[in-house]
Amino acid sequence: MMEQVTTRRDPYSLRVAVITSIVLVFLVIVLIRLASIQLFDAENLQGYADLQGMRSEDILPERGLILDRNGQILANNIIEYSIGAR
Repeated sequence: MMEQVTTRRDPYSLRVAVITSIVLVFLVIVLIRLASIQLFDAENLQGYADLQGMRSEDILPERGLILDRNGQILANNIIEYSIGAR
């Protein structure tokens, strides 16, 4: 008589295959998105980056008041403009 050979698949190999497939699909989607950003949106995004990085604003420092122990002002700030000529 012939014996029947039954092959059992390892249940973990199916799980590993499914998880590997999901990870690979996710990586392919991410790579496609990165490529589309680099190829099609590069100029638009460069404009946004230039607007954010190239801004200057003068901020004038404000000096602190000098007070005595009772809170009376000993030294105050006075804005003074001076023009000189030689």
